[in-house]
Amino acid sequence: MIDFQRLNYEPGREDTPFQEKVMEVRYDPCRSADIALVAGGKRKRWIIATENMKNGDLITSSGHIGRMAVLAQEGDAHPLGALPIGTLINCLEVLETCVATVGRVSNVDHNKRIIGKAGRNRWLGIRPSSGLWKRKGGWAGRKIKPLPPIKSYVKLPGASPALRV
Repeated sequence: MIDFQRLNYEPGREDTPFQEKVMEVRYDPCRSADIALVAGGKRKRWIIATENMKNGDLITSSGHIGRMAVLAQEGDAHPLGALPIGTLINCLEVLETCVATVGRVSNVDHNKRIIGKAGRNRWLGIRPSSGLWKRKGGWAGRKIKPLPPIKSYVKLPGASPALRV
């Protein structure tokens, strides 16, 4: 199971940033991105791998926001207020103590994979769309009619003129 919460501190070490070592980067059939096994302290966990993450890398996670912006490496996790403006991030948490991982998610070319045949989409769980909603040519479209004339409300209809007898 993927651990999306990067700030899981060990008891008694809440204020210090902690480092973890990337043990393995592997393919995950449940998602388009690769996953990485990281270990630090007394625990191991799976996280979403970044684009250039490889075995042996050290990644840092910190919840501290200092006066100066941090110089974060790819794979590090820091609060948004600690990162310089324009930093490329992923895996943003939506909490008060949110942190973001620096870098792009791995396997960026997954959308360029050629499916090859309709059956492979079925293997991926994508069902064919109904023929009712398929795009049709101009013969089936609505007729293009001229717009109705514009109503003028400048001259409001007043009282009818009196009849002369």
